[in-house]
Amino acid sequence: MTALVPVSDQKSSTVVDDVVALHKQQERLNQATLEKLHIQQQNEDKEKNDSETDNAFSCGTCQQVFSDRLEHRQHFGTDWHRYNIKRRLMFDQRPVSSAEFEDMLADLTDSLSGSESDREDSDEDSDNDADKNIRGDSGLDTIDEEDKVATLVGKQQLELTETQAIEDQVTATASQWAAAAKTPLQQKYSSVSWFTVPSLTKVPFHLGVYRVLLESTKKAPSSLDAVQQIQQQQQHPNGSTNQPSPRLWTLLMMGGGHFAGAIVDVGQSKGLVEQQLSKQVNILAHKTFHRYTTRRKQGGSQSANDNGKGKANSAGAQIRRYNEMALQQDIRELLSQWKKYIDQSELVFVQAPSGNKKIIYGYDGAVLQKENPKIHNMPFTTRRPTLSELRRVYLELTTLKVIQVDEQSLLQHQQQLKEKENRLRQRLEKTIAKSVDDNKQDRTAAAKDNKDPVLDKLLVLVKQGKVNVIQSYVEKHPELPIIDSLPSSLIDGNHGAGGAYDYRRFPSLLHIAASHGHVDVVAMLLRDMNANPTVKNDIGKTAYEVAKDKITRNVFRRCMCDYPDRWQWLDDAHVPSPLTAAEEQEQLEKDRKRKAKEDERKRLIELDRQQKEDARLAKEEAEILEARAMAANSRTKKKLATSGGVHTLDPMARALRDNHVNVANMSPEARMRLEREKRARAAEERLKKK
Repeated sequence: MTALVPVSDQKSSTVVDDVVALHKQQERLNQATLEKLHIQQQNEDKEKNDSETDNAFSCGTCQQVFSDRLEHRQHFGTDWHRYNIKRRLMFDQRPVSSAEFEDMLADLTDSLSGSESDREDSDEDSDNDADKNIRGDSGLDTIDEEDKVATLVGKQQLELTETQAIEDQVTATASQWAAAAKTPLQQKYSSVSWFTVPSLTKVPFHLGVYRVLLESTKKAPSSLDAVQQIQQQQQHPNGSTNQPSPRLWTLLMMGGGHFAGAIVDVGQSKGLVEQQLSKQVNILAHKTFHRYTTRRKQGGSQSANDNGKGKANSAGAQIRRYNEMALQQDIRELLSQWKKYIDQSELVFVQAPSGNKKIIYGYDGAVLQKENPKIHNMPFTTRRPTLSELRRVYLELTTLKVIQVDEQSLLQHQQQLKEKENRLRQRLEKTIAKSVDDNKQDRTAAAKDNKDPVLDKLLVLVKQGKVNVIQSYVEKHPELPIIDSLPSSLIDGNHGAGGAYDYRRFPSLLHIAASHGHVDVVAMLLRDMNANPTVKNDIGKTAYEVAKDKITRNVFRRCMCDYPDRWQWLDDAHVPSPLTAAEEQEQLEKDRKRKAKEDERKRLIELDRQQKEDARLAKEEAEILEARAMAANSRTKKKLATSGGVHTLDPMARALRDNHVNVANMSPEARMRLEREKRARAAEERLKKK
């Protein structure tokens, strides 16, 4: 038999993201594993120490020797030790020293805290939260204890995988170009393995077989394997007396409330060579179900809608829920009845949406298991599940695809595709190289500008007003310019988030703290660190003159009172007068009295207004009552006059009739009530006339 030659290997184009994989690997290194490693390390150190000396305590990971057991045990809980363990396990690299680890944390903190310098004005609670963010002596106020090591490891992962990431990006983009360059026929039959038969005919053509029909589905089979697999699946000639047991396939389709299943005898199915439809596909058993489970004009099953929007209580929703359960029960009962056929089947093809797969797999006593190697999804698009569609699916699977191909055109197309991929790879490499160079230049320029990252960190802390952090940071770095002006490099160049403009306005730490209104920081700088309040900015203003509010200015005045000979407070610092404790208390007492007097004045004004309003309402009420009394008196006199033969009106009735009542001094409410009285009297008059 002529050998079959694969046209091309069908390789997966999935790009493995090494950075994500490494990150997941890091997450799997949980606390329990670290504790085991600590115990293991302690045992190793103990054995090593026992062999050398009984009184020495050391850490083999960090290569550090300790004087006593307490210091030794405390070391195992430090971030330095944890980082060295992860560094050894994940990257197989040498441990870093304590100084190197502190430098790495400082660089990491600078990169994370740079974005916070633009939000210092809105950080009103930073003074209260300063102590909560401080753990240990590292000075890290923006990174939690658990995130320090994880962030450092993640940063190192990105650096180590930079080259691999570039290669993955090139490969992924090239694969996208290759997929876009496929011919329509190749895209249509992407799940088909194509073979050539060069010795059969002079005209070159290709034969296509669905890969699910071959035993090796993970890659295109070799020529010999393909021949053997196809020979095993060939039908026996008609009239053969040595017929084996029936070869069965199971076809199952479901979706949209429809289900169709069939057991096909492959040996007795003639395929498209037979004219009669009944002989093309020999079906031993078949069954179709239909239930109303899909929401009309909206799509989707009722269960999916319940999970997304909540359980609906309409009649239609209840019917659809019942039908879903009934359809599930019918399908599972049918699979149980067909279990004998399914177990004998060579292949089982299942077409079901992801939401309906739970009906077929994963329940107690399920006939089909996902792990079964003979179960496959249908490798092409199908229509509504019906018996005729099952016939079409079987014929599509078993029909050999034959196409005539111009070998020269195919080779030319492949060559063009390869050249395009090479050009794309070169362009991507140039782009990435240029981006890397630009980043290096930016980092170099930033490094030139950022001549003193320690000072940058101090500026950020002063803007945030974190007193305790500033104090510990200054103790750790005594060379920082606390007393006088900041270095000229900050003012000459565009340095940091604020730029040169900010540092021309605020040339010292005292200016920065006073302008932000950080009272505690100003007091600490003046009293404890002896900061110079006479430093002036470009427009000649001292720190006192740029202070945010009166409370901040009072800090300077109190320092002037406590340390009168330390600076020229009045002439150089422009602080007008000292503020003693007695004066401050007197000023507070004056403010309190003034506020109490103002509150009393407002209370009296409100009381007078309320009294006037009550008097006005009482007067209006009295006028209304008087008008009603006069009206009642007039009605009484009218009745008496009518009974005596004399018809006269009292003055009030005449005034109401002729609208002679004086309403100039009445309020709008009183006028409205008087108008209602008039309308009532008019109605009474009309009724009497009738």
